[in-house]
Amino acid sequence: MSSRGVVVAQPMAARSGTPAYMAPELFREGAVHSTASDLWALGCVLYECRMGRPPFTTTLLHRLIDDIEQRDPPPLQGAPAARTCPAIPRLAWPRRRSCTRL
Repeated sequence: MSSRGVVVAQPMAARSGTPAYMAPELFREGAVHSTASDLWALGCVLYECRMGRPPFTTTLLHRLIDDIEQRDPPPLQGAPAARTCPAIPRLAWPRRRSCTRL
């Protein structure tokens, strides 16, 4: 609602967040942010710090969403943490594509 009392319509696809860092469950209607989705975003930021790019990149939003929901990110190249502690990638990107069970 605007300051004048007029209802302002927002597109149905409007979401809160940067798509490349959003957890898969946040693309569903009625989804809410949680600690689990924050952990997903942190995993994306750490991935980008190591690789110089987010784990999923494309110029098309629908393809980005499909990639996040259905694919594993490309493996970290030469990442000592992944070799030292194999649980780290599984914590950031569990097979189910959802962080709600972390």
